Amino acid sequence: MVMALQKMTNLDYFFEVAELQRLVGGRLANAYDYGSGGGAFRLKFSSNGTLNMVVELGTRIHLTKFVAPAPAVQSSFVKFLRSRLENARVAAVRQLGFDRVIEFEFYAKGETVRLVFESFGKGNIVLCDADWLIVRAMNSNIGDGTFKRGTKYEPPKNAKTWVAEATADFDCNGDTAKCVTEHFNVAPFYAREALARAGVDNLASQKSREAVAIALHSLVEGFSPRVYAEDCFSPILLSSRKDEPKLFDSFFEALDVYYGSPVIAASDVEKASSERKARFEASLREQDEALKKFTEREKLGRKAGAWIKTNAVLIGELLDAAQAKDTDKIKKLAGEHGVDASLEGGQLVLSIDEEVE
Repeated sequence: MVMALQKMTNLDYFFEVAELQRLVGGRLANAYDYGSGGGAFRLKFSSNGTLNMVVELGTRIHLTKFVAPAPAVQSSFVKFLRSRLENARVAAVRQLGFDRVIEFEFYAKGETVRLVFESFGKGNIVLCDADWLIVRAMNSNIGDGTFKRGTKYEPPKNAKTWVAEATADFDCNGDTAKCVTEHFNVAPFYAREALARAGVDNLASQKSREAVAIALHSLVEGFSPRVYAEDCFSPILLSSRKDEPKLFDSFFEALDVYYGSPVIAASDVEKASSERKARFEASLREQDEALKKFTEREKLGRKAGAWIKTNAVLIGELLDAAQAKDTDKIKKLAGEHGVDASLEGGQLVLSIDEEVE
């Protein structure tokens, strides 16, 4: 049985956006599709060296050390991003509404543009101008049709309280984890962690709710990226896990280990490699043909130069006849010396048949 991969939640993006601040001030070097399945991309940045970011919509967005071979053919959307964001400077990276929505503010070609990544459901990428008017969305036919060009982009509305602002002022009658997720902007995975930290079984009392509120606050503290037995990742310690995790200095390194090798089919790698080889061989053949033609022209040029030097007197007489438009004399001289000469459009045209070493 294949285990479903853990998807990044809004709390994970809260910590990853802090790491993405390394990109601010740098420039977008290029964009690539990441595999052949669609919805996955790699952005390469120049920021005190080269940094790569992987985007798998609906699953993850983070810096990565993995650089997969780019597909032989890029999608139209990637080509569009390249044209609009060529060498764009990263002005800011933000998490909108503490949700699974990341905004990159770029300064590109003299104007501010905003690239928004929505990472819930099937996900979306939306390019907006400085006033949040949509320039283009990767998926414009999802949701309620709010991704049409020229309309104003609106981040998803979320009335729930962010964990860092949690209070005990909430009611709960039922499943505790579900109750926490209904009141607070936190995924069930971390709702259960907050309950484990609070050490409570129910939320009927004011004291238990206060303990959960304190535990929710603590979720944004104590940054300590880790992977538990490669079946679970977290940017913080998990009280609910008793096994020893593998610790990392950065969250994206933990995510790289968890998600493993880049999302690209072996067939894509083979195809890209074979197509690059074919293009390289075709280029070599073209260069070889061009070199042969150049060598032939050079050889003919040397022969013509030698012939002209040897027959300088004849050339002078032919030019004088051409200037006088004396076609009869040109024909006579040509016949006497075994050359093909004529006057065409007021210009002397001379063809040499003999081989000159």
